[in-house]
Amino acid sequence: HRTGLSLYASWNEQSHEDQPLLDQALSSLTAGVERQFSQAASLFLDTGFSNADFQDTGRDYTEVQTGLTFSWRLSRSLFFNLAYDYIDRNSDLTLGDYTENRYWLSVGYGRGEPRSTAMRPAFGVDAADPGT
Repeated sequence: HRTGLSLYASWNEQSHEDQPLLDQALSSLTAGVERQFSQAASLFLDTGFSNADFQDTGRDYTEVQTGLTFSWRLSRSLFFNLAYDYIDRNSDLTLGDYTENRYWLSVGYGRGEPRSTAMRPAFGVDAADPGT
């Protein structure tokens, strides 16, 4: 499994009993693809679209976000991620439009087996086979 695809969709409605002008409906759609180049290196690309419709007119917005993350495990315990995110929001509010570029460099230390390490099955037909 060297390539992974993901697709997420959500919709939720928020209603405020004391302030109905804050009521809103939020919807989003996000897709991503990840490629494992080796056990130590991977690249993840995702893009998403979200929309907010407020009960109060003039506050709605749409947002597009795209991200690219390179992950590199330097050793069993040490890894780093280099990420770039681009966000573009269009809003009905006068000062609500913006674009944003984010750059992230994170270094991490962990103990134990990496999450990408394959685990032996705990149950099922494969668990009954002593040759696996």
